[in-house]
Amino acid sequence: MPLNVVIALLLILIGWSLAYVRQGNWGLPLIFSLVCLALFLGLVWLVARQLHGHIRSLEQARLEAESSRQNLYQLQRRQEMIFNAISEGIHWIDCAGKIIYENPAAARMLGWEVAELMGKPAHATMHHTHADGTPYPKHECHIYAGLHDGQMRQVSDEVFWRKDGTSFPVEYTSTPLRDDNGRILGCVVVFTDITRRRQAAAELEAANRRLLEASRQAGKAEIATSVLHNVGNVLNSLNVSVNVVTSKVHDSSVGNLSKAVGLMTQHTQDIGAYLSQDKQGRQIPAFLQTVAKVMSEEQGILLQEMATVAQSVEHIKQIIHVQQSDAKNMGVAEMINVVSLLEDALRINSYSLESNQVQIIREFSHVPTITSDRHAILQIFINLISNAKHALMGGTLTPKRLILRSDVRDEGHWLRIQIADNGMGIDPANLARIFNHGFTTKQNGHGFGLHSSARYAQQLGGSLTAYSDGPGQGATFTLELPVTKALVPA
Repeated sequence: MPLNVVIALLLILIGWSLAYVRQGNWGLPLIFSLVCLALFLGLVWLVARQLHGHIRSLEQARLEAESSRQNLYQLQRRQEMIFNAISEGIHWIDCAGKIIYENPAAARMLGWEVAELMGKPAHATMHHTHADGTPYPKHECHIYAGLHDGQMRQVSDEVFWRKDGTSFPVEYTSTPLRDDNGRILGCVVVFTDITRRRQAAAELEAANRRLLEASRQAGKAEIATSVLHNVGNVLNSLNVSVNVVTSKVHDSSVGNLSKAVGLMTQHTQDIGAYLSQDKQGRQIPAFLQTVAKVMSEEQGILLQEMATVAQSVEHIKQIIHVQQSDAKNMGVAEMINVVSLLEDALRINSYSLESNQVQIIREFSHVPTITSDRHAILQIFINLISNAKHALMGGTLTPKRLILRSDVRDEGHWLRIQIADNGMGIDPANLARIFNHGFTTKQNGHGFGLHSSARYAQQLGGSLTAYSDGPGQGATFTLELPVTKALVPA
């Protein structure tokens, strides 16, 4: 029964008892008094019980509060330990721009003690000047902008200033903090000293430049080697023609003709009788006919060989012209017809391809001109054609075919050149490392050609990939270059 009901009944009974006592009736009030006493005792018991319950609730609440306080303290300690262990700098700025928290890593990077930074204006303390020494106004600061518009910002091209007046490059993220109503309370800035990263990037860039220069020098040597090799092949052919001409001249019937002319000269006074009546003289007309026929045949052979000599000399001139024109433009970005450049690479290798009876199959679609490094692309083509030539020489399929394809993809944004052969193919185990520096399957190879070609493709903003179904199945090398994208800086 609720306590307020018991109290009400007790008051009613006390009221009735007093009424009976006024009337002089003491019997009934005595009963009521006993009942009231019982109710009073019950009331006391209920009050004591409820007080006990309240006391237990208060004790439970106190224990829970103490536990919460301990948990909060432990949480704060864990957070503090975490913040202290983090290598990135962390500081909390209030809406007025003053520092209200700084972790030890931030203080170390800035050259301050944590206690010294508390309450200091953040911008005036560490963010007041650009890297070039010009002032950095507070209203232009990305951190303070976030305090007004509530936007998170990531910055990687600014500096923070130390207590001693020196600066260091930083990468930082500024994140505004809000309460449950969305009101901005301040912001947390997490920053990293990127000095070592900048130094590593600079060293990597310098190493890449050195590697690219080495690739260019190796490329020039590769082209020179290819040119000399092909010129040497043509000179071999030229030498054969010269030997044929020399042999024909040496073995010519001109000497015998001179003898016949000498005999005729001795009988100029009676030449008619000599040619018609003299036994030796009658043989001269037939001899002259035979000599004329032989000399006519020799003339045809000599003219044919001289035509071969002229063709070989012209071939040498073309090879040298291609090399010279491309050497003038090494490292220069210019408008390039890639298919025309592919034909130049074929001309440089034409003699060795023709002598090995390699069929050239062209599957060119209309492709746009691109702005790129002519020398780099030519070197890639020379390497790939040379690689295909060696693969064809080591293959067993006939006829030997070298297939050149060109097209565009991705709505004309990428140019694709494929150089395929039906030669010896590539083992699947070698495909993953075929572009690695120093890797080669050739007996006298150096493993630099394909590696440098892949490097060139990367520098041009493109890619070079290889595919083969396996040994004896040929291979396809695909060069993809951007049509609109500029060259990647070396």
